[in-house]
Amino acid sequence: MAERAYGKVPERGGGVIVRQAESIDKALRLLESDRFDLILMGFEFPGGKQPEDLLRHIASLEKTLRTPVLVLADGAQKAIRDKFLGLGAADCLLKSPNPAGLKWIVRNILDSATIGQGLKWCGSPARVLHVEDEDDWARLVHSWLEGCGWAMHRVNGGRELMRFLRTCRELPDCIILDLTLPGNDGLELCRELKTNLIFQRIPLIVLSGRKEDRIAAMENLALNLIAKDEHTDRELPAMVRSVISQQERSAGVVVRGDIRLEPRGKKVFLDNRILCALDENGFAVLRLLVENSPAVVSDAMIRSLTKKREDYRRRNSSADPTPGTIPVYVSTLRNRVGDILGRRIVRLHGLGYSYIPDCN
Repeated sequence: MAERAYGKVPERGGGVIVRQAESIDKALRLLESDRFDLILMGFEFPGGKQPEDLLRHIASLEKTLRTPVLVLADGAQKAIRDKFLGLGAADCLLKSPNPAGLKWIVRNILDSATIGQGLKWCGSPARVLHVEDEDDWARLVHSWLEGCGWAMHRVNGGRELMRFLRTCRELPDCIILDLTLPGNDGLELCRELKTNLIFQRIPLIVLSGRKEDRIAAMENLALNLIAKDEHTDRELPAMVRSVISQQERSAGVVVRGDIRLEPRGKKVFLDNRILCALDENGFAVLRLLVENSPAVVSDAMIRSLTKKREDYRRRNSSADPTPGTIPVYVSTLRNRVGDILGRRIVRLHGLGYSYIPDCN
């Protein structure tokens, strides 16, 4: 097993630090004391814990702590590959590549993890993944969508697509898939995505040069097919915008003017840029204020959202035993969201609080 440790790579010279573990038990101990960019692992070990145990351990960690795993299963059956992929491996190779090929695969996995876990991807209000092997079409699609405020990433084919999905911290809100990928049946890739319990929830828009592919694409659970013609530059952005709007409504996203509240990750955006991530109570209070804006929200309504409300109910008392709690709590929220949003949370004495969008 080989890994490159976070924080131990020299700033210059491109050095790689490799740690070796002769068993899964030792690998698990290494993971407790260090963080790694990649785990390169065989598919069976004599005695002790097995690769499945390591993959389950990684899956149990917070997303920010998960390490991509590449399994080398030379000579194994396809069922072994399917099992490891189902447990969250970035990839599983049934035939060992030559050194140059392995280096390319490792670099591709590391690049996918870097982009998929980076601020530009994870900190965007929406994420679009484009699967396209032709550079000219990739540039065109990017030019049509780049002004919409979404994070965009392009992969060249099905293998890169699946690696990216298995290593990114935030799944895309929409996938745009070209049906005519080299070495891949685009329809087969549709089926692979839609039979995966995690990836099947991602809306899939198919691009094709043939309109007659529409029925086949929809039979394979694509949301829609858009033909590559003179109308694509208008039809594709409209379709993606519609898909993302539906995703936002389903996820309970709140958008009011320049502020956006995203329940996934409890993120707060201002002008499509991530401002902060709040705890559960802070997010609930800010959402209550924004959704009711410009109406006043009473202290009692705010108090009802905090975890202490169960204590109040058990005491069978409607009175607030700590009258100063809510002002302190709101003050903390103001500090957390920063000056611009903080000034919009206004105290109306004797009434409560209000979110005033123009109060800057």
